[in-house]
Amino acid sequence: MADALDVRLDEVEESDEFELATEEFEISAGLVREGTVCASRWVFSGLVRGRPFMTVECVYKADSTRVRRWPDPGFAIHIEGVPQMTVTVDEVSHGLAAAAPPARSTTSRPCARPPPAHPHHARPARRHRPSHTVTRH
Repeated sequence: MADALDVRLDEVEESDEFELATEEFEISAGLVREGTVCASRWVFSGLVRGRPFMTVECVYKADSTRVRRWPDPGFAIHIEGVPQMTVTVDEVSHGLAAAAPPARSTTSRPCARPPPAHPHHARPARRHRPSHTVTRH
């Protein structure tokens, strides 16, 4: 998106947070067990001269009535500048809001087909500083 606006990002910062279920509950996708991930929030910020130029926030919740932290499920893109722009897309659920993975690292099988060759995918990020938070409420 920054390329389309002819803006070169100096770095991309990423943070993620996870909410763990404090009790078991049922969703259309199945049982969410206590202690498993029931919500997550990712924020990606593209920085120019140390300040956010573009921020993308993604929120997913197995059950919005049980997790009040963070905005409603979906994603938002905010671009600084004149004019400023924010686009918000609400989650469209088909009854499969989430599957509850354990709160641990796992390795998945590689995709059968590599991602498309595209100039945006081919260019590595300049610097990436991840931060992770897991909370139980």
